[in-house]
Amino acid sequence: MRLAVDQHLVEGEPNIDQAAYFLSQITIVPTDRPGLGAWRKKLYVTLARNAANPAEYFRLPDNQTVTMNRRIQL
Repeated sequence: MRLAVDQHLVEGEPNIDQAAYFLSQITIVPTDRPGLGAWRKKLYVTLARNAANPAEYFRLPDNQTVTMNRRIQL
């Protein structure tokens, strides 16, 4: 956000210290449903769990970040 303000990509003078950041996070839960092989489900779930945390990646402040979760059954 600071970079966008510095490069004049944002109109006006936003107050970055009071900005709110919204993230979505998906939790994948393996099930016994047919379709995808069991080993593929386990691999997919493992890869999803090892994905980088977007709040940490973008260095978002904890007290200004809201994360909404959703569980998906695979």
